[in-house]
Formats: sequence, structure tokens, C-alpha cells
Amino acid sequence: MATLKPLKAVPEARAGQFFMLGLRAAGNDPLLKRPFSLYRTTSDGFAQILYRVKGRGTRIMCGLKPGSTLEVLGPLGNGFPPPVTDKQPLLVGGGLGIVPLVALAESIKHKSPMVFIGAGSKDEVLAQDVLSGTGAHLEIATEDGSEGRPGFVTDILKHFLNAPPSPVSSYVLYGCGPKQMLKSVSSIAVQLGLEGYVSLEEHMACGVGACMGCVVKTPAGYRRVCKDGPVFAVNEIVL
Repeated sequence: MATLKPLKAVPEARAGQFFMLGLRAAGNDPLLKRPFSLYRTTSDGFAQILYRVKGRGTRIMCGLKPGSTLEVLGPLGNGFPPPVTDKQPLLVGGGLGIVPLVALAESIKHKSPMVFIGAGSKDEVLAQDVLSGTGAHLEIATEDGSEGRPGFVTDILKHFLNAPPSPVSSYVLYGCGPKQMLKSVSSIAVQLGLEGYVSLEEHMACGVGACMGCVVKTPAGYRRVCKDGPVFAVNEIVL
């Protein structure tokens, strides 16, 4: 986890927004900035990000010392719209997709959200303690069955919506994770007539919509994930 302390005043980040971080260790390698979702906002207004070491950029981040200076662009993109009226939020996160949902859970904890977490194994379940601290009810699924129910996170979501304690129309869905998971979440929402929003994970080069490198298909043509998203209504995209 890293905490971003801006050298000048920046707008407060909202759940679902992201930052582009410059991680050049020397020269121009890596050349492009990397996108990272907002994980949490601290009480003194700093932004936190949670990441997994996967490539050169994150390996550089892992080696940074406290107080290191990075080039930061953000917050960028559109965040999750807050739930309206009396609808209860259902948050569905797969793998690292749980990261932006933590900030959302903390911002809407007064709405008593339910959080469905999916991971490959127990060791890959993220932010469980932080989410429990918001008062959210957690449901967990792991593919190897080492924690929670065995299977996919969409399995436990479907199980819940098959016999919900309240009318299905009283829920609103929020999702982030792998594309196949988001396709399933979107399909569930559309089939049940639920209001729903998903945050897409795409490779980005600029983060501001100039390069057109992160477009996604929609019924109205292609849209930019970084500029028009990353959060889209479930009926706005074609996965």
C-alpha cells in the first residue's frame, strides 16, 4: 500500500476514480505512467492506493522509501454514483477489483452495504478487515474453497438474489474485477432490472482520453475508459 501526499492542493478523490503514476527509476524506463485506483482517503485528506507487485512499475514502487517523490496525475475519471433513496448497495469485487470498492464502502457505510468478495484462494482475499470495519456484511468465495464458499463471486451473488430478504428492486449493484466477472454481473443486473454500475480495468497510456488506447464498445459506439469511465452503467457497455 502507498499513501500519496500531494505537494499542492488537488481535488478530493471519489470512489472509482484513479491516478496515473510516473514510476521512472532512471531515464525513460518505464516511459508511460501506470493507472492505480483510489483505495482509501485518510482522515487528513491523503489518498491511498493498494497494489500487487506484477511488473516493472510495481517493482519500482515496492522499492520506494517513505517520502519519495512521484509524478502524479489525478484524480481522473468518473467515480461511482452514490445510491439514491433507500436502495441497499451490493458491492461485487473480484481479485484486485475489490480495491476501488473499499473507498465506496467507506463512503456509503450509512447505507449498510453488502460486499461480495471473490479470489483464487484465501491468501488472495484483500481488505477483509478494512471492509468489516465499515460495518458491511461480507460474503466471500474462493475458487479453491480455502475461504468462504467454493466457486466464483458471481455464484454467491446469484445465490443471494435468488431468495433476497428484500424485493430485488431494492438493491443497486456495483462491480469491479476481471472482464468475465463484470460481464456476468452486468447480465445479472440487466436480467433482473437492477440499477448497476461497473468499473472497467483497461490498459491506459495517457489517462486523459487523448490517445484513445483504452476504448470500450458501447451500444452508441466506442467510449474511452479513462475519460468517459472507468465507471459505466451496466446498460452502457458491451462486454
